Amino acid sequence: MTDDEKGVVDTVDEVAGWFTGGDIISLYRLVRQLAPGAKILELGSYRGRSTNAIGHGIKGSDAVVYCIDRWQSFDFDDVLPKIDPSVTALRPCDAAILEDFINNTTWLGPQLRMMRGSVSQYSDLLPEAFFDLIFIDADHSREGVTGDIGASLGWLKPGGILCGHDYWSGTPSVMKAVNEALFSRQDVQELGVVGGNGCMWFARVDS
Repeated sequence: MTDDEKGVVDTVDEVAGWFTGGDIISLYRLVRQLAPGAKILELGSYRGRSTNAIGHGIKGSDAVVYCIDRWQSFDFDDVLPKIDPSVTALRPCDAAILEDFINNTTWLGPQLRMMRGSVSQYSDLLPEAFFDLIFIDADHSREGVTGDIGASLGWLKPGGILCGHDYWSGTPSVMKAVNEALFSRQDVQELGVVGGNGCMWFARVDS
């Protein structure tokens, strides 16, 4: 890891979420290799931790990241505070997660485009073969990941990169969906899976 990359990890670590240092660098490096003017789509942004990793990758360029998320209300008695205790410091209102995301990503300015809602709500609104890289970290059910991959394949440019989070034994639904819906395709070249503390998967779609 270079000094610049360590600086990116330290900065992104200030944003709450579940993205590890290895995940941050993996996504950052993928984004850094994109051509000028790249269009990036993030499915599932939460409080903006992975969005910040993407943001640092496109900093100083003319690339743009589009984010789709519900940014919906949460219940302090639900499971969310158990997996992200810091969420209890936010205002207990419908807009708390949305407000936090905006605060964490304001520095991106016009390079960030927010689209609030579910992935399925945008299925007929986004252009085909438009994005150079799509990062999937939304609905973690087998059906949800399969649906997100299917939609993404239509939105991705030929030769574009499809990647995502939580490919590990703790989320077998994600592993099964990625293996069945993506890695088994003839037009897909698997780029890799980061093990250890990371759980990122990558694939380049040739057609």
